[in-house]
Amino acid sequence: MTESDPGHGSEPEVRQGRLSLIWLIPLVAVGLAVYLGIRTQAEKGPTITLYFATGAGLEEGKTQVRFKSVPIGVVDDISIRMEKPQIVVRCALDKGAEGHLKEGSQFWVVRPRIGFGGVSGLGTLVSGAFIAFEAGPEDGKSLREFTGLKAPPISEPEGPGLKIMLHAPELGSLGPGTPIHFRQIRVGTIEGHELSDDGVEVHALIDPDYVKRVRTNSRFWNSGGLDVQAGFGKIDVRAESLEALVTGGVSFDSPSGGKPADQGARFLLQPGRAELEAAPWLYGGLHVVVEGPQLGGLKRGDFVYYREERVGAVVSQALSTDSRSVRVHLNIRSPYATLVRDNSVFWNASGISADMGLRGIHVHAESLEALMAGGIAFATPNKPGARVKPGSVFRLQPELDDKWLKWKPLIWRGPPEKAPADAKPEQEGEHGIGRFFHHDDKSEEKTADDGPTPEEHEKHGFFHRFHR
Repeated sequence: MTESDPGHGSEPEVRQGRLSLIWLIPLVAVGLAVYLGIRTQAEKGPTITLYFATGAGLEEGKTQVRFKSVPIGVVDDISIRMEKPQIVVRCALDKGAEGHLKEGSQFWVVRPRIGFGGVSGLGTLVSGAFIAFEAGPEDGKSLREFTGLKAPPISEPEGPGLKIMLHAPELGSLGPGTPIHFRQIRVGTIEGHELSDDGVEVHALIDPDYVKRVRTNSRFWNSGGLDVQAGFGKIDVRAESLEALVTGGVSFDSPSGGKPADQGARFLLQPGRAELEAAPWLYGGLHVVVEGPQLGGLKRGDFVYYREERVGAVVSQALSTDSRSVRVHLNIRSPYATLVRDNSVFWNASGISADMGLRGIHVHAESLEALMAGGIAFATPNKPGARVKPGSVFRLQPELDDKWLKWKPLIWRGPPEKAPADAKPEQEGEHGIGRFFHHDDKSEEKTADDGPTPEEHEKHGFFHRFHR
């Protein structure tokens, strides 16, 4: 064999570089996977568990959790806890939400709400329902399990805008999102409601730009639907606004003289604008009582007339404590309070009476409005007596005596400096508010014993509750 023969006696050549590169690739891949896993775990946010009464609209991997309309997580799993029963919703949140999951945090599902009380959550028709989140106090205990709310929460008192409470005998068409109007401009929203012992407490929020419009003497009424008033020769139909007509609403006005309302101020919500006449807590008028053997068809909301002019209204009625008479509580509006004197006469103006004499039949009747709608009228003699204190009691005459209509006392209600020469100024003790009057000469304390009690006032007329 020659030396030039390559097939014999030569050593194999080993290429170590290629072998090391083959094993380096999986090592790098493993190291990268470990790094990404550690980084993902470090950036992973908290997982929380929510309990809801229903899972309507919620979907795994799709339904978002939002804070102030910004997505901060997603629903990861939905299951059922049968022992309650409850819907258990597990949510994966961003890491930034971890410091806000405190005791007092609130979660609720935002879904589209369409009804007579208003329209809300329309954005969810496109995006689907989502879970809204409101952070708890910073000093609260950290939690990972929460019970979801059945409805959106009511905003905190220290938040922007003016929070007030409206008391109503029943809720009607009001609901979260119902608009509040001032002069047909939307200035606020109904946030929620809760039952009370004698009605419904409605939580309302006035927008910051319109807070100054709410005064201590503001008057609120339910402005949803149509207000129809029929009388002789005409039918009056009014609607507050198209929005209120379709979705319902609350409106208010603010007579001059009131002070700015405080946070948490309470107001009575009247069923309609027409019922405002029967509200002494809004007008701050004179409260007087008329007493008779029977009610005679009178009811709450009937007007009180002076010379056929509306000057007040019936607020409530109830039997006296001894059940021998009926007491009807009236509110005389402030501009007309001076017309009531201790020698004034009140009568039931909601009927027709007649008497027969030598000259034929004489028919006694009040105005057509009073005959149709019911009411009480009063008159004061040409020599007015002393003005009376609130709560004074008068006898309710069953029918009109024509001579009362001939009385024409001069009772000046304008500025004192513009009073005519024959108009005597009001003097305390003579014509001022100098005494309590009762037709049986009972004392104020004795009259209070005859009822109704202050609790009945509060139940029927809200004298004490809203006018303290």
